[in-house]
Amino acid sequence: MPTGLPPWVAHPPPDDRDRISQMSPNERLERFAQACALAESILAGRPDRAEVLARRDERSPESERLWRSLVAKARSARTTR
Repeated sequence: MPTGLPPWVAHPPPDDRDRISQMSPNERLERFAQACALAESILAGRPDRAEVLARRDERSPESERLWRSLVAKARSARTTR
């Protein structure tokens, strides 16, 4: 029965966590840089680019706590090396 949804909706992409966890930090950084470049190219063609970049979404309190916890953990790991 047709639903009007694209066929890929029924088939989510494979989980990339294993593949990403096996990448070196430099490889992950390169992927991040590629994603940033792609985002910049998309924004470059938008007439509302400045407004999009100025927009800030509020974080939930839970998200903020998790972020601060992860930053503290990363800093702690860095100082114990």
